[in-house]
Amino acid sequence: MLCAGWGVFERVRAAGRRAQAPAEKRAEKRAEKRAENAGAIVGYRVRAAPVTARAAAADPFPARTESMSQDFSTCDLCDAHKNDSEGDFRVLPPVFASFGGRARFAGAVATVKCHEDNTLVKAALDTPGQGRVLVVDGGASLRRALVGGNLAAAAARNGWAGIVVDGAVRDAGELAAAAVGIRALALMPLPTEKRNQGQAEVAVTLQGVRVRPGEWLYADEDGIVVMSKPA
Repeated sequence: MLCAGWGVFERVRAAGRRAQAPAEKRAEKRAEKRAENAGAIVGYRVRAAPVTARAAAADPFPARTESMSQDFSTCDLCDAHKNDSEGDFRVLPPVFASFGGRARFAGAVATVKCHEDNTLVKAALDTPGQGRVLVVDGGASLRRALVGGNLAAAAARNGWAGIVVDGAVRDAGELAAAAVGIRALALMPLPTEKRNQGQAEVAVTLQGVRVRPGEWLYADEDGIVVMSKPA
C-alpha cells in the first residue's frame, strides 16, 4: 500500500511540473522582451535602445560651438592681451567692412588662399562649418568678388559662423540677409573666374597679419582679433 501510494504521489507531482512549465516559459519570454527593449544584455546578445532624433542631431563639437557665444568683446580681449609678445594674439587692421547679417561672430579658423578664383571658397562653404570661421586670403584684390549671395546662403545653411575675406564681395542685399558674419574690403559686382586654383588649410596673411588653421577668430563692432587659443 505504501509503495502504491508513493507512486501515485510521484505521478501527481510530475503532472504539476508539466503544467507549470508553459507558464514559466511565458513569463521568461515576457522578461526577455522587457530587457531587450531596455537595451540590456539577454542571452549574451546586446540590443541597444532606439536613438532619439534629438540625440542623433546633437552637435559633434558641443564645447566648440557653445564657447562661441556672443558674450565677448574684442576691446576686452585687447585689454587682456595688450602686452602679448609671443604672437599668440593679433589684431587685424581696421579695413574690413561688415556685410553679413551678423555683426558679431567667432569660431575656429579654416583657411583658403586664392587669387580671383573662388573655387575653393565654394568647396569649403558647401561643407559643414561646425561653427567655424572661413578666412580667405584673396591677396587684397578688388577686381573680382570672392563671395556672393549664393555662397553666403550656403555658409549660413551649413553652420559657418562667419567669413573674413581679404578681397571683395558682392550681392550686398543678399549678404545682409544671410545669418552669417561677413567681413571684406569692398563690394565688387564682377564675379571670379573658375580655374580650380588655390590652396586650402594653409597659413595665410591678411593685411600683413598671419592667420593659421585651427586658431580662433573673434569679430564684433570694434574689430577683428585672432588668438592661438580660444578666449
